[in-house]
Amino acid sequence: QMEADTAQLAILIRRGIASGHFITADAASTALRIMALIDGLSIQAATRAQIDYSVVVELVVSTIRSELGLAPEELTV
Repeated sequence: QMEADTAQLAILIRRGIASGHFITADAASTALRIMALIDGLSIQAATRAQIDYSVVVELVVSTIRSELGLAPEELTV
């Protein structure tokens, strides 16, 4: 399932690149890095007794901003 989700995310990233909204050299690699982060964090959430979800959300959002060349105001929670 992760491969299918990553492929779909890569398609969305390519569309964002084509429209001038995203800046990244390799949509497939960017999608893989984003999905790997989310996958790893979901494992942490499932195995820890307590997790600060606000920290998790900020990590995911800030990583996506960085990966796609977005300014902070272009992707908010």
